[in-house]
Amino acid sequence: MYVFSYFKEEQESLFLAVSEDGYQWRELNGGHAIFASHIGSKRLRDPFIWEDREGTFHLIWTDGWRSRSIGYARSSDLIHWEDERLLPVMEQIPETQNTWAPEIFYDTAAGRCRIIWSSTVGTGPRNHRIWSATTADFKSFTDSSLFFDPGYNVIDANITDLGESYLMLFKDERGSNEKGTDYKAVRSCLLKKQEGDRPQVAGISGLLTPALTEKTDTL
Repeated sequence: MYVFSYFKEEQESLFLAVSEDGYQWRELNGGHAIFASHIGSKRLRDPFIWEDREGTFHLIWTDGWRSRSIGYARSSDLIHWEDERLLPVMEQIPETQNTWAPEIFYDTAAGRCRIIWSSTVGTGPRNHRIWSATTADFKSFTDSSLFFDPGYNVIDANITDLGESYLMLFKDERGSNEKGTDYKAVRSCLLKKQEGDRPQVAGISGLLTPALTEKTDTL
């Protein structure tokens, strides 16, 4: 069973769809929202769900366009959500403009869960890099630090464990949101498993998708 989490522009809340084969999808709850944010900006964009070893589902999301925090809630059944709160991951970083598209993976080198997200730090136009923090219990967190910086604007990172290394997909956010742009598409790279908060990067790929493409995730 595949589960797809998403939001809608007309209703920034958590929606879920399920599939047996990854091709045919059925919306849950009659196509109505499963959960809505009551904290921060009360906006819920870019929902990401991660299941831990005990079967608890951890939901994180973008809390609006300019928030320095990300939203968090947990559930045992994907329907009923509790412990809703803001995680102030970038509140202590001066000149942070935003905190977008958070995701979770288990960092085997650190022995902890790692949350990654995109933030612009500094004045001027948005120029994102990927930041991260780790946690063992989703109650206390390490200080946030820079995780990935290829030297240009990137967002929407997603990491898959390949065993010997991690595969990361990310969006090259250069260019413009107009037809004919040279960027705004997905690249990949390998990350070496190692101690520390900023892994060694190997082999950033060319553009893997057409321009004006963003990635999606399933559970």
